Amino acid sequence: MDPLSLVTMTSDEWLHSSQNIYRDASQVVQPERMIEFLMPEEQCGKLSSWVEKVPDPPVAQRAKLFVDWLNVTKLDHEGTEEHDLLSFELLADRYLKGHLTNSKCRPDVAIIRQSLKSLLDTNDLHWGHLAATGNLDSDEPSHNLVFKSTSYVALHLQARPDLCMALGISIGDKHVQFFAVNACAVYYTERFLWTDNYGEYQGVLCAWMWRLYHPEADSSLTIHYTHPPQDPSSTIKHLTEPTFTIKKDGKEYEKLKIIHAGATIGRRTIVMTGKDASGNIFHRDYSEGNILLLNETANYEGPLPPELDDMCFSQYLLVKDAETDDTKSEGSRRRRLATRLLLIDFDCGEDLKQATHSGKPLPRTGTGMFMARRRLLPDRWKAFPRHQKETVEVEPTMELHYYEHRLCYEAESLFWNLLYWVMSAQPEMPLGGEEEATKLGFSTILHLNLWGGLTGELDLRHKFFITARMDKEAFHPAYSPLYDLLEMMRQCLKCDLELFGKTSAIHPEYLHDVFQRLIINFLAEHYDKPFINLKTSTTSRRVNPPL
Repeated sequence: MDPLSLVTMTSDEWLHSSQNIYRDASQVVQPERMIEFLMPEEQCGKLSSWVEKVPDPPVAQRAKLFVDWLNVTKLDHEGTEEHDLLSFELLADRYLKGHLTNSKCRPDVAIIRQSLKSLLDTNDLHWGHLAATGNLDSDEPSHNLVFKSTSYVALHLQARPDLCMALGISIGDKHVQFFAVNACAVYYTERFLWTDNYGEYQGVLCAWMWRLYHPEADSSLTIHYTHPPQDPSSTIKHLTEPTFTIKKDGKEYEKLKIIHAGATIGRRTIVMTGKDASGNIFHRDYSEGNILLLNETANYEGPLPPELDDMCFSQYLLVKDAETDDTKSEGSRRRRLATRLLLIDFDCGEDLKQATHSGKPLPRTGTGMFMARRRLLPDRWKAFPRHQKETVEVEPTMELHYYEHRLCYEAESLFWNLLYWVMSAQPEMPLGGEEEATKLGFSTILHLNLWGGLTGELDLRHKFFITARMDKEAFHPAYSPLYDLLEMMRQCLKCDLELFGKTSAIHPEYLHDVFQRLIINFLAEHYDKPFINLKTSTTSRRVNPPL
């Protein structure tokens, strides 16, 4: 879609557009409720004095005149430096850059700081530069205009993870309407006749403007718009794509850029990366809720540093013409990093570089059924006398460091996640030819003993899935080829690799490499098999007897 194609969209086209994404999460509120939503109680008492200072709006019924009036009206500017005053700018044909959803939506009015206005280039305006969004009314039905404005404010909040609330305004030749969005919903007022009903909306206007100058923000996040000049003698700063600094637990993560923005309404998921980002991070909580399967493939939109040149997600291996792809082109490099999987919640993560410097690795954590088994077992090497044997002769130098998280534990957690998914999954429609798999022991119904062995309060995973070959009843017949893959991965988990002595098995990345090779070989062998593209049901397999 052309970046400016939405400018001429008809009402019906907009109504069915994928950009109109927050219709069902919108709530119309009364003026008094909107004021309470925008302003803290201690500020509401000052509202009447501010309203008295506001001049009447222009008499002529033209939306652009109202925009000009907003620019010259002094609304809660007290104590605000000139460069931080807000400016309402008509975007005309300018296209907003940098939205991670690839949205082609473009509000009519950009509300920005004066300090940014002086630096803006007509072709370098990012969503993150905006303080709020504005929409100019047209002759379309009012409900369509609401849908447009709610989408603008919601998209703006996605681009500003430092904000807890985003604001919008819809201005027509006769009407004005106010919008605000947070993670709960989009709130908006009725349309006011701005030439005749000024007394009805002036309080909302002042409260709305007050919130613009006092944004509700996340104190742990700071947005940055400019960087110092390269020439020390120059005082001109250069406009850049917005970056963020995160402060958490006494640490600072600087120069971060957004690479994924989840939905605004509900749980806000924002994924960022920095110039110094590396693979030296332990997630420490791989679990069902932290590994998301997106409805559509997400293309990699972030920077392409050299260290990603050799990286490839498994989805790319399933593309038939991947072998003939121009591997050096930017398009190919981005296609190799496209995926439907998204790993979230790094709250429990550990930066290995910082752990190495401090000498204090973080204690274990995670979701029990997905954690590596050895993290759940007591310190068994100390529990047995030294003269006894368990797999190998236990020597003092072989003592495991149970309270230090290791990379191989991350790999094992992924094994349990994969097993959980395979045991839960069933196809939306029968694949056909499943009778033969059923004869081999695979089952459409999941037995309670197997399911309890994985998910029960007692940790019986080692007994049910590691010490002996897996029970084929754990797999739906349609996904029976996955049995051999999980069986080979299981065999790699039968012993503690750390006790192998001076062999390659004790390398931190050994288990990752083994699993990776097994999965790649599996995909190479089965990439064109019907079950690979078999659509899974939204409901899990039936457990018998029922839980």
